[in-house]
Amino acid sequence: MRHLLVWASLIFLAACGSTAHTPTATAPVIPGTIVGAITSTQGGALSGVHVVVTPGGGTPLRAVTTSTTGNFAATGVPVTTDDGTVTLSALPANCTTPSPVSYAGLTGGDTVIVNVTVTCATPAGPPGSVTGTVTSSSGAGLAGAMVVVTPNGGAAMSPVSTNATGVYTVTNVAAGVGTVSVSGLPGFCTTPASVPYTGLTNTMSITTDIVVQCVAPTGTVSGSVTSSLGGGLAGIGVIVTPTGAAALPAVTTSAAGAYTARGVPIGNGSGTVSLTGVPASCAAPLATPYTSLAFNGTVAVNIVVTCAQPGTLTVTVSPSTSMGPVTVSGPSGYTQTLTSTTTLTGLAPGQYSVTAPTVESPDAIVPTLYAASITGSPASVSSGGSASVSVSYAPVGGTGGLWVMTVNESFIGELTPTQLRLGGTQSLTPSGTTSGGTAFLGAAFDAQGTLWVTDQLLGQVRGFTAAQLAAGNLSSPAVTITLGGRQALESGLAFDANGNMWVSDLANLIELTPQQLATGGDIATPTVIVSGTIEPTAPIAFDAGGTLWVGCTIGGVAGPSGICGYTPAQLAAGGGRIDPQDTVLTGSNETIEGLAFDASGTLWVTASIPPAAPGLPTLGVLAAYTAAQLSAGGTPSPAHSLQFSAAPAGLAFDVSGDAWVCFENSIIGLTPAQLAAGTGQVVPLTNVVTLSANTPTTLAFDPHAAGLPIYANRVRGLVPLRSAIRRTR
Repeated sequence: MRHLLVWASLIFLAACGSTAHTPTATAPVIPGTIVGAITSTQGGALSGVHVVVTPGGGTPLRAVTTSTTGNFAATGVPVTTDDGTVTLSALPANCTTPSPVSYAGLTGGDTVIVNVTVTCATPAGPPGSVTGTVTSSSGAGLAGAMVVVTPNGGAAMSPVSTNATGVYTVTNVAAGVGTVSVSGLPGFCTTPASVPYTGLTNTMSITTDIVVQCVAPTGTVSGSVTSSLGGGLAGIGVIVTPTGAAALPAVTTSAAGAYTARGVPIGNGSGTVSLTGVPASCAAPLATPYTSLAFNGTVAVNIVVTCAQPGTLTVTVSPSTSMGPVTVSGPSGYTQTLTSTTTLTGLAPGQYSVTAPTVESPDAIVPTLYAASITGSPASVSSGGSASVSVSYAPVGGTGGLWVMTVNESFIGELTPTQLRLGGTQSLTPSGTTSGGTAFLGAAFDAQGTLWVTDQLLGQVRGFTAAQLAAGNLSSPAVTITLGGRQALESGLAFDANGNMWVSDLANLIELTPQQLATGGDIATPTVIVSGTIEPTAPIAFDAGGTLWVGCTIGGVAGPSGICGYTPAQLAAGGGRIDPQDTVLTGSNETIEGLAFDASGTLWVTASIPPAAPGLPTLGVLAAYTAAQLSAGGTPSPAHSLQFSAAPAGLAFDVSGDAWVCFENSIIGLTPAQLAAGTGQVVPLTNVVTLSANTPTTLAFDPHAAGLPIYANRVRGLVPLRSAIRRTR
């Protein structure tokens, strides 16, 4: 107070002695901070204690409370020249409240530390306890870990073990502070540093949890897989499945049958070992269990697989070398392809099936098909036993040759590709004279290999199966169809894409369904009849689009010759006279004898030309009309035209594109180069076959051979020829 009075007097005198006074600005003083820790004489921090800071000469600040570690911080403390004080309250009951503690030297923005140790007495009652949970970094409790509590200033207490969930409890712990340490951990865990505890008093329990860093515990399962017959089994998949966990990826046994599966989670130390890819001759065993797998440890699991003695299978193929693949199929997906007689060894016991497809023996003219006859399949191979299967190939009837129908002799015969290549005088391979036949004009094979022919005078359609053709047993057809008394069936006979047969008489196109063909007998009223101006010989052929082309006359029998096209829609409609969609005029005095499409879709036409004067020979022509010319109609000039000094009949194309043309006593072959050579009279130097005892009327290649379509009249191969009984218009 005395100092304040002196300062006041001085200020007053200065004011009185001055007539003009200018105030001087004073910078504000920044407050400071008082921090510290409140601890007990028993050891450890005191939490929850109220701390009040009173600046020197000022008023007490708001109380702050110590944290769990006993620390406090009072901010915004005014700076004064006098010493301030720190006062404590709300102390534990066993502690004595100390006198206020002075502090000095606080400056603006500065911090002064004030630590206070409070005198506390040991509370009455039993000692305290420390409890908690020891867990791995994965979150699972660690069982069997050893926990040691060491009070400050005292000896380490006896260790206790964590239970199955990792919980521990240490009792009779002296009040105060101390540490908790863990030992006896699994090898896949790292021992952590000791964890401190504080504030333990008598009768109380504090919780101290400890987290231990651990890696995933794994071990190794290894062993061998051997056969009961001796020796290791190589290439076997070994799958280890720990108990309660997913199966590990399979490992493969070595050549000696050994395997090693590393990185196996140990779990509770148990699991199973199973096998995949066991040979068909062996029985896959049940899963084999294992136990006692420890961290970084190895357990051995050896597995013996029960195996049967392998057997053998001999597949005999005749001819000695197979013409196509012979497939053997057996247990567990076994498959093997053979090309000749073979004895298969090392086979697992079980059933083995043998299959062999129909195969082709290629030929530039017409291939031969061979069908396999298999005996002994399926074959049973026993343990250590042997079995056998035979595969015999034989030609499919009707394939591998040019079939020739004759007129007035009721004879069907065959020329082989060798005979066609040799040329010269050849005899038909006798396939038999059919009973009751008169004149075979039209011919075509169906999809089953049956050869169908038209008998002109009897008005019949006859069918001879592939088996009959192969055996030469043609004394009686397999199927005979009589068309309602029609006695003028011509050379037109062809199949459409749906297996319907189309035949022609002097003025109609007649359809026979597959069901009618199968039934046979008399058919007074065919399903579809298309009437038109049809050429007397009336050859027919389908193009690739299903349009049926037929030799025709335009404007009546005396009209000019042409080729008329009936669309699939017109054929389906039927029902009487229908004008063809497309018409191509070929010549006013020609008689259309044969039609055939080559591989390019060009239509080739054989025609006879009457003698120019009595006593002169009948001439012939082979003309070609492209698909575009057929579509356009009119009277186009042929794309190719070849003339003959004799009247030709029909024609047929082979696999190489050669055209075979039938004459009165011979069959000639024209190469693609000769066909494209141009116009003029052609006298082939090669491929001329003279028949010694037969007059050919119709030719047919079996369409089952590769390169020839099923319904070959649509593209090439099966071509009805003219009638050998000549007519004039």
